[in-house]
Amino acid sequence: MSKGPTQCASCNIAVTFTDDDLLLGSKLNYHPLFVTGYIREQKVNCILVDGDSTINIMPKLMMYDLGIMIKELSKSPMMI
Repeated sequence: MSKGPTQCASCNIAVTFTDDDLLLGSKLNYHPLFVTGYIREQKVNCILVDGDSTINIMPKLMMYDLGIMIKELSKSPMMI
């Protein structure tokens, strides 16, 4: 039996910023937005937020640290 996608109530929350948020002192701030979150109940401190991204990438070392095995991944013919 296959499981369908999992949804959570908080997954549809939008993060928005104003022009004032770009200011860091007297300089414009264009640094990427990193947040802390949990993957498989393990805290991950440096998750990059990029709403325009087409794909999500996780380094293989991070995957192993989280206990995710290669056999758990689904195959895809897409080349990145």
